[in-house]
Amino acid sequence: MLVSFHQVVSTADFTSLHMSLIYATSKVFNDVTFAKMKKGVQIINVARRVVIDEDALVRDHDTGIIAQGSLDVCMSFTR
Repeated sequence: MLVSFHQVVSTADFTSLHMSLIYATSKVFNDVTFAKMKKGVQIINVARRVVIDEDALVRDHDTGIIAQGSLDVCMSFTR
């Protein structure tokens, strides 16, 4: 069953990113997207690093929306 992007980000406890880097996916995970997520979501990015706005990720980690994340091979953190 296919679900919309909005349904995925608003209901997922874990989000694993697997996407190509194209104009539409550059920083697709940003403040607007993170605001729709459940508090305490965990993100694993095995796609290109720039599909996530890292400044927004840090801000939303500090507020508790993002509990844990792993980005590419360069960064990971936990609450």
